[in-house]
Amino acid sequence: MPQIMGEDASWAVCVEPRNVGKTYSILNDSGILNTEVEIKQISPDLVAIPITDVEKAKELNFSPLQLDLRFRKQLDPHNRLKKIITDYLSEIEAELLLDIPNTWQKVGDMAIFPRGSFSNGWDELIMRAGEGFWAEVAEAIFVVKIGIGNYIDSGPMRQSRVQLMCGDDGWVSHKEHGVNYVFDATKVMFSQGNLNERGRMGRIAKQNATKDVSRIVGSETIVDLFNGIGYYSLQYLVHGNIEHLHACEMNPDSITAFKRGLEKNGVADKCTIHQGNNQRTAPQLTGKADRVLLGLLPTSTAAWPLAVNCLKEEGGVIHVHENIEEYEEGAKQKWLEETVEKFNQLAKSIGRNWQITPQPLQLIKWYAPSVRHVVLDLHFSSTN
Repeated sequence: MPQIMGEDASWAVCVEPRNVGKTYSILNDSGILNTEVEIKQISPDLVAIPITDVEKAKELNFSPLQLDLRFRKQLDPHNRLKKIITDYLSEIEAELLLDIPNTWQKVGDMAIFPRGSFSNGWDELIMRAGEGFWAEVAEAIFVVKIGIGNYIDSGPMRQSRVQLMCGDDGWVSHKEHGVNYVFDATKVMFSQGNLNERGRMGRIAKQNATKDVSRIVGSETIVDLFNGIGYYSLQYLVHGNIEHLHACEMNPDSITAFKRGLEKNGVADKCTIHQGNNQRTAPQLTGKADRVLLGLLPTSTAAWPLAVNCLKEEGGVIHVHENIEEYEEGAKQKWLEETVEKFNQLAKSIGRNWQITPQPLQLIKWYAPSVRHVVLDLHFSSTN
């Protein structure tokens, strides 16, 4: 194929239409997908996906071409999805066009549609379309796998219960804030609503790693009492210059995912996993932590005494996650003050005379009407 060297020429990887979703994910995860330029079908058998790094693409075994991709407006996956479905619609099914999902969560190479998507009235169309329907949906929105959301298990394991519609398995590798999260999306949850908080943890880790005057310069020991797949702990392991991280977790699926994440990010040597209920595993970490993460919702109150016990004698930082009800004015401030007092009493109960300094409350997301997910950073310092 001739290379076009026009004024607006761009480098691209060319693949067959059926491989667009997989290639898109590879290029995106590698950080060389050019989102400034439109993906373009240049022939019936080839689609050009623009890239930013030719040498990196070659390392990934692609053969980049320079093509004239002048259009800067991104292809709209919503329109592509609508076209795929329209091709299958009969006249009496036209109302289904109004029921096409317009949102989905993308994790790695999987798109997860909201619970209830493609349900009422869709059975006959999907049956008529045959086995290839979900693969076409995946291709239309540039992914490889498709899942349908479900109610998250309310038990201690917090299983996602996503139903896999397309793909060999639910495993994905999702890059966010410079960290690769690896997990089975059909078994463990991954909340997009916590995106900014995961990023904040990464920024704190970077700041502490570059401080030149601090008692915790590059030597923090961190305890995550509700580690999951490493939602917050991986940010510290990847971006911080920490001494060690102790990850407490009881869900075997989360632990399997976390181990893969540790290997993927190259930080397994800085982490110890403590499997089981933290009421049993955390006491062995008494007095070891500069920082404790309490990332459980709707509340982590049962682990507050454990968190205080984990702190070193000179103090440290505890990040407290909580769902608080905001049915009346001043609810956030009231919860903050009550929380500081409870931690003060817990500290005194183990003979610690600490000054507790609360930082500005972080408002993460609305969890339900009038119920907000917040994070409170508490700094504990010795007054002796």
